[in-house]
Amino acid sequence: MTKFSILIVFLLQFLNENVYSQQNTKFCNCCTEEYKQFDFWLGDWKVYNQKGEKIGSNSIVSMQDSCVIQENWSSVGQ
Repeated sequence: MTKFSILIVFLLQFLNENVYSQQNTKFCNCCTEEYKQFDFWLGDWKVYNQKGEKIGSNSIVSMQDSCVIQENWSSVGQ
């Protein structure tokens, strides 16, 4: 094998690995620290009044690649 052939094989292997890793890595625009400031709020919550009576429940979920937080409130009275 000539030096040129070895160089071509090396470059093809490098390009193949690069393309494969890019295809299998999902890029997340909103995965920075700024977008994680409200992650403490995520989850399912039971909500009580000052008397200790349950007045509702709240489910907080992260959506759209962590770019949005959605609140799903459900009142006991409804």
